[in-house]
Amino acid sequence: MLKFDQREIPPYARPIPSDKLIEGETYFHVLYADKGMKIPTISSLVYVGKNFGDDEVSTLYFQDVRSYLAGVRITDENPDPDSARFESGSVLDFV
Repeated sequence: MLKFDQREIPPYARPIPSDKLIEGETYFHVLYADKGMKIPTISSLVYVGKNFGDDEVSTLYFQDVRSYLAGVRITDENPDPDSARFESGSVLDFV
């Protein structure tokens, strides 16, 4: 049986600080389809690292779960561009 400690959950999102993200762990991206924020859409993304470009300083990268589980990696040489979906942004975009 699963048991969770009781805790208060705030009515707003609290992003994970970038220094707490763990490579290979799955995180959830929640957006809303409507202005009233009554229709959520949730996607599972795997954190794959940061600063893959030579001139990047604080860029975070996430990958769709299906391609990650299939073994596709952002560091693969000559990857099929349709084999994975990556999302990236500044550390400030995710806080």
